[in-house]
Amino acid sequence: LTSLLYETTNNLARQITLYRNSLQKHGYDPKQGKVALMLHTFIGDDEESIRNQVKEPFCNYIKTHFGLVEKLAKKIDFPVDPDTFTESDRACLFDFAFERYLQGRVMIVTKETCRQTIEHLKKIGVDEIACLIDFGLDFTSVMNSLAKLKDLKEEYFDEIFKRVSKPYLYKFTVDDLKEIGIDNEHDLNFFKR
Repeated sequence: LTSLLYETTNNLARQITLYRNSLQKHGYDPKQGKVALMLHTFIGDDEESIRNQVKEPFCNYIKTHFGLVEKLAKKIDFPVDPDTFTESDRACLFDFAFERYLQGRVMIVTKETCRQTIEHLKKIGVDEIACLIDFGLDFTSVMNSLAKLKDLKEEYFDEIFKRVSKPYLYKFTVDDLKEIGIDNEHDLNFFKR
């Protein structure tokens, strides 16, 4: 499990290669190990409205994690001394951080751009994406984005099953689901499909 907060996808690709090579070197199947990448995620309809909708809540979110912003700035040799910062300096730094995160460190995009991001991450060896959806947006916006994310997930599953001649899909029983803590009616219905 990793993130791109301080890394680029090029650095991540190198790390994944090292990980897989190390597995192989020590007698393990390099494809057995799974790489999951955490990405802040919001899927909207167009880039401009997404940016307008997400910027303030995301900047407020990263204000609560100022240490992450400091590390990101230092990582790219951007001099940071928080003790001398004015409010204007902080606002500029958060704007800077927001723009840097949008450059491939988050999945705050349209569905089409999301597909491109997913394809790129698959190519560099990422197996799973853990979507972080709670960074200050209102409930309705999060749920609308989640619906788009669900549609995208289903498109990928459809594509995968078309490639497999005889797909095997485990059918969960209600008891299986309850055993792992899924016991409310809404969640149970989702898995019954």
